[in-house]
Amino acid sequence: MAINYTVTEVTKEFIKVKYQDDREVVIPIRTWVDKEWIEANIQQRYNEVDEGSVEDIPFKVGDTGTISTIQEGEKAIKEELIKQQELEASYTFDYKLMRRVSYPFTNDSIGALIKAVLTGDKTELEEINKVIEEVKAKYPKDDKKYTKDELIEQKSKAPSRGHFPDGYLRGGVAPIFVAVNQ
Repeated sequence: MAINYTVTEVTKEFIKVKYQDDREVVIPIRTWVDKEWIEANIQQRYNEVDEGSVEDIPFKVGDTGTISTIQEGEKAIKEELIKQQELEASYTFDYKLMRRVSYPFTNDSIGALIKAVLTGDKTELEEINKVIEEVKAKYPKDDKKYTKDELIEQKSKAPSRGHFPDGYLRGGVAPIFVAVNQ
């Protein structure tokens, strides 16, 4: 059953909520908390029937602990996100991956090859070969490293871009997920 509520008052210190059964609760808040946090508290303060037992509670009398404040936790999460973004921005890729995302889709190549063998029409095969040669010229076998932005840009232009889920590139040991705005 869904919990229906109406916000009846909002201040910097609290938010007052009225539930569908006309009960009202006051939830202490601070300006740095988000809507998800407030709704979680609205949900927690709804007097739902508890079907558990005391043994289900992860605390016992006499337990102690030290926890960070909400602001400290939010700050740590933001700092970790920035580190992760910096790490991802520092990724580099070699010519092999740049070629791999640039080459025509394998099934297109096989189809062109079969057509050339069966009908003698090498037009599609020659077009695919031309693209392959252009890619090899653009990304020669060398030690140059390419950035994530260059990889994303090349992926967005690649002939095979329509054959893969948006944002997915396979490279190295693990898949690489990148945003591609097409």
